[in-house]
Amino acid sequence: MDRDFVKREADRVARENAALAERKESLADHARRIDAQQAKAAIQAEHLHLQEQYTHVTNLYVTVSSLHLAEKFDGVFDVVREVVANLIGCESIAIYLRSPESGDLRRIFVAGVEVPALIRERGVAARVAETRQTWLAQRSEPTLLEDYEAELSACLALRSSGGVVGVLSLFELLPQKGRLDDSDIELLELLAAQAGRALHFLSLVDPRVGT
Repeated sequence: MDRDFVKREADRVARENAALAERKESLADHARRIDAQQAKAAIQAEHLHLQEQYTHVTNLYVTVSSLHLAEKFDGVFDVVREVVANLIGCESIAIYLRSPESGDLRRIFVAGVEVPALIRERGVAARVAETRQTWLAQRSEPTLLEDYEAELSACLALRSSGGVVGVLSLFELLPQKGRLDDSDIELLELLAAQAGRALHFLSLVDPRVGT
């Protein structure tokens, strides 16, 4: 009886060991599949990131080239409106030129929003023109806003080598946009700088343009 018992126990242990080995191999195979899936996902994520970077660089290049080719103020306005609408996600904008004498801001282009024709010392646009600092609603407290700035999303100084030539204001973003990300802000900064240079150059070529 003792020998039979020992044999049965030995057989049971052998079966359990075999089952354990099979389970171990199954787990190892599962781990290999998970590793492969994770590696594939990482490669796909990196590929998507590279695609996004390529698209972003392309957008920057097209923006700069288009502004450099503009021969009239209207051409600059068209580029700014197209970039802001299609690449940023905002169809309500205003562009102001700054008087070098008084510092007043005179509206020269507006789309999708009602804003004053002249801004002097009050509001975000006046502060941006004075400080040259980009203003973002998502990073600022909703204080010290004029009534017409309630939907303001961003405000940037249009700069040239001679200083601030104007201001670009973006109002309500499209519903699907939600908020501006880092690439949006970088593109807006470039757009403001290049548009500022283009407007300054055009004003030198023909001071009557845009009046």
